[in-house]
Amino acid sequence: MKKIVALISSVLFIVNVFAQDYSSSYDEMNELRKIILSRKSDSIRLIADKTFTKRFEDIVYGKRYNKEKLQTIDNLSIVYSSDSSLSIITWIFPYNNGDFHFHGYIIREKKHAQKIVYKLNDNYKNITNPEKNILDKENWYGALYYKLIENNKNEFTLLGWNGYDAQTNQKIIDVLSFSDNDLPVFGKYIFTNYPQNQSRILFRYSASTTFSLKYDEIKILVEKNRMIPFSRRTRIVNKSYPLIVFNKLESINRTHINEYKYYIPLSETINAFRYKNGSWVFMEDITIVGDVSRNRKKKKINMNLFPNKGTK
Repeated sequence: MKKIVALISSVLFIVNVFAQDYSSSYDEMNELRKIILSRKSDSIRLIADKTFTKRFEDIVYGKRYNKEKLQTIDNLSIVYSSDSSLSIITWIFPYNNGDFHFHGYIIREKKHAQKIVYKLNDNYKNITNPEKNILDKENWYGALYYKLIENNKNEFTLLGWNGYDAQTNQKIIDVLSFSDNDLPVFGKYIFTNYPQNQSRILFRYSASTTFSLKYDEIKILVEKNRMIPFSRRTRIVNKSYPLIVFNKLESINRTHINEYKYYIPLSETINAFRYKNGSWVFMEDITIVGDVSRNRKKKKINMNLFPNKGTK
């Protein structure tokens, strides 16, 4: 009986939302996203999520697709290629038990206004050994992507976040390419000098801590051979490279090795990947001199990914 009452309440709540006078589908979708990220029951929010997805697909598969208007929808993460021919749109559904479901769409715009949309099927909970797998759109390791790096015209590196569960978070370095049949492929063995041979890099850590994974122009200290015949001496110089940088993660207790809910970043140890000759080369324990871009004025990005604790 309680389940029936809850279901009726959910339906009436969503009907009330639809009864509002919205000036556009985008306004309605913003209201649905507020419901999805609220503290209401899963049943209510799942109905809103299903409706939001339907409205979203009506737009991206139809003739009303407009990148600028999509950016007005709150709590969507959208990353673009430099020529805007590739867009990746992701968002989350957070369950009240701490689990997550990810939605993802890849949109490729080609010549003569041709548009191809790929819907990604989140299956991260069921993928074993994700660091060793090459995946496709039907078997996607779901993530909220926040950075796209162009390796070449047909290959991209993605930085993303995956909440995983209530105790453990993940950040991801993944590689997106396209097959001869023009289908998306996730993962590639281009990470060199890394302790393990992997198709993607997963960083797992305690949900109670903060872990930074970013891509930027970074000035670091490097050793350089002196140009003196028969000399093996080196000198230390400052060099700037575009790098993916991150702190080393370690367990707070040696008895909890590989129990990632106990892993935290070490502030004194910074590692990096540098893209060189088609590979991401691992650089361990680098010394950062300064962030070259730190003086540039940047708009603060507030993703608003999580529900406001005051929202009911």
